[in-house]
Amino acid sequence: MSGALRPPAVLVVDDEHDHALIVRELLAMAEPGLSVELVAGASSTHGALPPSIDGAPAGALVLIDRLLAGRDCYPMLGRCACERPDLTLAVLSAALSEEERGRALAAGAHEAAEKPATLVEWRELLRRLLALSVMRLDTR
Repeated sequence: MSGALRPPAVLVVDDEHDHALIVRELLAMAEPGLSVELVAGASSTHGALPPSIDGAPAGALVLIDRLLAGRDCYPMLGRCACERPDLTLAVLSAALSEEERGRALAAGAHEAAEKPATLVEWRELLRRLLALSVMRLDTR
């Protein structure tokens, strides 16, 4: 995707700082120069969106871990989908059943996927999510 249209930024929302750092490094390899903001230590609440998501640039890709501090991200995801329909929302999870995938999509995610086991699979997933974000930018 380098050199092509890309999202203005990517936000990595995870309660595990190390996991967020790894995803940032993989994104840097997939798309050098891409603006990536870490929202590490995040928790899911029914309240307002975290300021980093609320203030994200229009068209940003948001990668959200399904479980934040032991709680499903779906309430935050639903609120984000309503308040920021310009964002591309992707839920990532260590384990994702078809039922959980359906719940994520129903809550407003544009994609929901299991976190890959290999670097090759990670690169493929991130390229696919970046392409989804670009496709949504093109249709606005």
